[in-house]
Amino acid sequence: MMTKEKRLEKQLIALSGKLLRYIRRFIHGPDAEDVLQEVYMKLWGSKNTLSKIENLDAYSFRMARNICLNQIRRTNFVREHGPDIPFQAKDTENTVYFNETERIIADVFAMLPPQQAEVMHLKSFDGLENKEIAEVTGLNTEHIRVVVSRARKKIREELEKIHSHEVI
Repeated sequence: MMTKEKRLEKQLIALSGKLLRYIRRFIHGPDAEDVLQEVYMKLWGSKNTLSKIENLDAYSFRMARNICLNQIRRTNFVREHGPDIPFQAKDTENTVYFNETERIIADVFAMLPPQQAEVMHLKSFDGLENKEIAEVTGLNTEHIRVVVSRARKKIREELEKIHSHEVI
C-alpha cells in the first residue's frame, strides 16, 4: 500500500515537466525553478488537506500561476509572449530553421489577446484538457471552447499571411 506522501511525491514528479514549462511562460531563468520549488513546498505543506482537491494538476497550475503573477507584480517583470523552448541543433540549417519557426510562433502568439494566448499555450504546449484549463484560468469550459476557436482562427490567418509573403 502506497502512503499518502509517496502518492503525492509520485504525482508531483510526474507533473514537474509540464508545470515548469508553464511557469517559464511567466518567469524566465533560474527564478522559474524557484517558483516550482515554492509550489511544491506549499503543496507538501498542505498534503493532509490535498485529498479534498478534485484535480491536483489543475490546482497546482492555478497555484503556480498565482505565485508567478505575484512575483511579476513584485518585480515589475514584463513577460514576453510565446513559448520558451530550449533547443540545440547540430547543423546550422536546422538551427536557422528552428530559430525562424520559433520566432514566427512567438510573433503569432504575441498577436493574440492575452487570454487567448494563455489558453492556447495551456492547450497546445502543456496538453491540458478544457476542464483543466477552466480550473487553472477560472473560465468556464464553454468559454474556453470559444477562446480556442477564435485563437485558432487568428493563428491560421496570421500563418497564412506569413506563408503568402514567403519567397518560393
